[in-house]
Amino acid sequence: MAAAAAAARAVSAGHGLRGVQRALPLVVILGATGTGKSTLALQLGQRLGGEIVSADSMQVYEGLDIITNKVSTQEQRLCQHHMISFVDPLVTNYTVTDFRNKATAIEDIFARHKIPIVVGGTNYYIESLLWKVLISAKEFASV
Repeated sequence: MAAAAAAARAVSAGHGLRGVQRALPLVVILGATGTGKSTLALQLGQRLGGEIVSADSMQVYEGLDIITNKVSTQEQRLCQHHMISFVDPLVTNYTVTDFRNKATAIEDIFARHKIPIVVGGTNYYIESLLWKVLISAKEFASV
């Protein structure tokens, strides 16, 4: 809950990724499975003209649509989605660092003057986007 409160303060203060000042807010929807996060994100995306960035550790995998409750292709057409279905499910070493490094879509969305809406239930994925909480193996070796 403390992380969610901090994220809410950062968004309301107009800060984007890792505290960088932004003209547009970064919206974050974090919650448990089955609480309506995707529906809310779609509604906000349509109303605000934003784009959705999935922060779900299982929705990154291709072909696991039903078991991960991915939004349908039709719903994805209603509002642009990012970070969904791009990892081969046979890859066993996909990490939160890989996710964070690939999530450049957020900066691209800001560059197009649109609002990114990060939605998911994988707290560590969301934290990796909001705060510099991860240490790379190279940084760890030098400590």
